[in-house]
Amino acid sequence: MPELSVDQLIQGIKNGRPVSPFSIDLDVLDKYVELVSEKKIILNTDSIESQKLFEHLSEQLDFISAERKSMLSQCEIFVLPFPLCISYAHELNGRKIIVIANGLIDLISNAIFSSHLQSMLPPDLDDYYLLKYRKDMPASHLFANALFLLQLDFYRFCSPLPNLQALLPPEILRKNKEAINGALLFILLHELRHHELARISHR
Repeated sequence: MPELSVDQLIQGIKNGRPVSPFSIDLDVLDKYVELVSEKKIILNTDSIESQKLFEHLSEQLDFISAERKSMLSQCEIFVLPFPLCISYAHELNGRKIIVIANGLIDLISNAIFSSHLQSMLPPDLDDYYLLKYRKDMPASHLFANALFLLQLDFYRFCSPLPNLQALLPPEILRKNKEAINGALLFILLHELRHHELARISHR
């Protein structure tokens, strides 16, 4: 079972760059480094999060070549269970490692799901606001975000909640899942490219 030790995880968090266009305060990263050190957190590739990520990415995505998928399968992919928008490539003694944080997975899922759902909602909803609570967010956004919270387990654990299936047709869930899987695979392929470029530069 491939593992990422406490020291290796800390090194990755410190040296990994936040995903553009997001920036993360260094003080925030320092707090997570302290947490990893204090709790002796390690990552492994058979964690529930990593297994479910592989389930999503194992589906057919025609725009990715078999060669690239094969190269990606030779990497050790870990999911960092923190709400951080980071992913990074790391090499340790010939081991090609990719880490993606849960926060980035959730952000991608929310953005795609919400934009798809909002495009289907009646435009009139944008004229309504919950003035007492949120003067800056129209009803369509509130509705989409509420549904996202209901379906978070669907993208993390591949098990949609019954109330979500009752609210949305299966075709919508399928299209969103394909779009999210493609976006996540793009992030991982981006990190894979870092490994390829490092190999070329060392020749």
